[in-house]
Amino acid sequence: MLKKTLILVAMVLLLTAFRLADSPLTGHWTGKIMDQYDIAYDFKADSTTFTGTVTGPDGNSSPISNGVIKVDSIFFKMPSQTGGDAIPVKGKLKADMLSIAFTAQGFDITCDLKKTVK
Repeated sequence: MLKKTLILVAMVLLLTAFRLADSPLTGHWTGKIMDQYDIAYDFKADSTTFTGTVTGPDGNSSPISNGVIKVDSIFFKMPSQTGGDAIPVKGKLKADMLSIAFTAQGFDITCDLKKTVK
C-alpha cells in the first residue's frame, strides 16, 4: 500500500513539474523580414495558448492575439502596420528556430526567428 502511494505521489509531482516548466515557445525571438527589416517577438506560452508582443522595424510594440499552440505549430494574429485587419500568422517550432509565414499587403512573407536573450 505504501509503495503504491509513493508511486502515485511521485507521478503527481513529476506531472506538476512538467506543467510548470516553460514552453519552448516562451521567450524573446528575433529575425529579419526579407533579410533587411528587424522584427522581434516576445511570447509567454501556457499549455495550448500563448500571448505576447511583436516589435516591428520602427521599434513600436503591439500585442498579438489568438495565440494557439498545436504540438510544434503555432497560430496567432498580429496588428497590421497599415491599420487594417489583423494579420494571421502561422509558424513551426524546431528546437531554437521558429519559422513564421504571413501575407501582408499582398506579399507572402516568411521569416526564421532565433530565440535570444533580451
